[in-house]
Amino acid sequence: METMMHTKTAAPVVKAKALSSKALAAPLAAAMFGLTALGVALSPVIAEAAPVGQIETKEVPASRLFPLLKGFLAQPASARDQIQLAYVVRVKHVPVSALDFKLKDGANITKLTLGPDNRITPLPTLAQLNRNAVVVATGPNNVSLAMKLKVYSTQSPARTLSAADMTKAVNQTQTVGKKAAGPAAMLISLPDRVFFAGAGKGTVTLSNGQVKTLPMTTKGEYPSGTPYFYPSDYPGATTLNFERVPQRIEIDNP
Repeated sequence: METMMHTKTAAPVVKAKALSSKALAAPLAAAMFGLTALGVALSPVIAEAAPVGQIETKEVPASRLFPLLKGFLAQPASARDQIQLAYVVRVKHVPVSALDFKLKDGANITKLTLGPDNRITPLPTLAQLNRNAVVVATGPNNVSLAMKLKVYSTQSPARTLSAADMTKAVNQTQTVGKKAAGPAAMLISLPDRVFFAGAGKGTVTLSNGQVKTLPMTTKGEYPSGTPYFYPSDYPGATTLNFERVPQRIEIDNP
């Protein structure tokens, strides 16, 4: 599921503004793990008389646009060295080229870009978040944006990967996720496995030399046939091998 940010009409904005910060906290925290959809406006209410498609500029606190990033970056680097956060944007009604995002940190302005996978980069630093940096968004007022927070492995995709690194990535996601989410962690079903998109068939080698075939998805967010590694099922696992180099390595739930 996604954190939704609509600017097409005024109605969703009014609803979002009626929510208290306490009410927003849990859904935003859960958004890290793709569990909750939330209507969030990027700006104050757009006037009903504004022509559809009119170019407007709005500001939103970076800490709100990037849920859990501050809590994640506040953890020691050694506690998150196997995982990285990625905020992926889906755009509807207008071309991506019609949008412009900038991070404003006092007098310093940094352009934010959307990569081929629509991942926003660069992400704000902890220092910028602590200084209450804001994101300045410019684009047509009928744009509809959906932001999803994903957790990726920091390991480079390869046909052979360390099972210990993948296990550590899962453990770090769960530990850091609980700390970053705070009390809302009780509402979160924490990621417990690693998906290898585009890797084809995969196997896991155990410490005794035994080789087992990795299970594959049959439905859901990941394409059918995506292999995944559930560490709890393979104690003593040493290496993972795949037919092809994975397109990405993502820590997630089934």
